[in-house]
Amino acid sequence: MVRLAVIGGYLGAGKTTLIVSLSRKLVSERKLRVAIITNDQGDVLVDSKAVGLAGFPFAEVQNGCFCCRFPDFITKVHELQSVVKPDLILAEPVGSCTDLIATVYNPLAEYYGGEVDLAPYVVLVDAKKVLSLAKVDASKDRQLALMAWQLQEADIICINKVDMIDPSEQPQVLDAVKRFYFEEPECLFISAKTGYNLDKLCDYILNGRYERKTGVDVDYDTYAAAEADLGWFNGSFTLLSDKPVSMKNVLSRLLSWIGKSIVERNG
Repeated sequence: MVRLAVIGGYLGAGKTTLIVSLSRKLVSERKLRVAIITNDQGDVLVDSKAVGLAGFPFAEVQNGCFCCRFPDFITKVHELQSVVKPDLILAEPVGSCTDLIATVYNPLAEYYGGEVDLAPYVVLVDAKKVLSLAKVDASKDRQLALMAWQLQEADIICINKVDMIDPSEQPQVLDAVKRFYFEEPECLFISAKTGYNLDKLCDYILNGRYERKTGVDVDYDTYAAAEADLGWFNGSFTLLSDKPVSMKNVLSRLLSWIGKSIVERNG
C-alpha cells in the first residue's frame, strides 16, 4: 500500500516548491522513495519540468483537475506504484481546484482504501496574499470565494512564505485565515524556501490519518466564473540565437511586458 498526500491551494501559494522541498527532505533524511503527480488544465506542465529537474519521478494528469479527471488520476497512481514503487506519492492539484474532498478524497477512501493510505488533506496559502485580502468581502469577490472553499476543506492549512512577513504580522494572518473557515482551523506556519517547520509537516503527512468528512458547499456557477476569470494560456517555445543569451534578461523583459499589458487592459 502506498501513502498518498495531496497538497492543494491557490495559484502562487508555493505548492510545487513545497513538494520539491518535502521530497528532498523525505528522501535524504527519512530514506523514503517519493514520487509526484502534477496536474494542470493544459498539456504543457511547467511543474513537471520543475520536479523532473529536481530528480524526482513523476506522472502527469493533463487537461483538467483531479476532480474532473479522477480515472486518469487513479491510472497515474497505479503506474507509479508499478514502475517506481514509492513509499509516498505527493500530488498537486491545479491551483484553481476545489471540492476535492467530495470528488477525490472520499472516493479514494471508499473505493481504493485497500490500495492507498490517505494522509490528511493539506492546503497551502501565501501569508502575504492572505494579509493583503484581510478586509476583502469573500461574498463579493469570486477569486476570494474560491480560495475560501479551498481553505474550508483543509485538514491542515499551511501558511507558506512566512519568511516574507514580519513575525509580528503572524496573528493578523491567522485572524484572516479564520475568516474563511467554518471552525477553528489547524494551521502551521512554514517556509518552503527556508525549510521552516517542514519537519513538522513531514511528520503530519507521514503519520496523520484522513478521517472521512462532508465536502464544502461549493456554488458551481461562481466557481466556473472564477476559473473563467483566470484566463488560461498554454504554450511551448524555442528560443534560437547565434549569440550568447541571458535567459534572466529575456524572462525579466517578457514578464515586465506581460505585467504592463495586463495593467493596460485593466486585468
